[in-house]
Amino acid sequence: MNDFKEIKLKRNTSNTTAPTTDDIVVGEVAISAVDGKLYIRKQDDSIKAIDANEDDVIALAIALG
Repeated sequence: MNDFKEIKLKRNTSNTTAPTTDDIVVGEVAISAVDGKLYIRKQDDSIKAIDANEDDVIALAIALG
């Protein structure tokens, strides 16, 4: 039996446009494969961009389990 769970983030592979509040819900993470940024929708409905360097990606992987 495989205990691994797959997590699929919303992603953009065509441009560097940030997601809007219509694209992701509060707490949801999205990724831009074009510019390497992660985005999260905060509780105040703002979209926070995070430049994804190796340390950020490792921390996110740990946080997501």
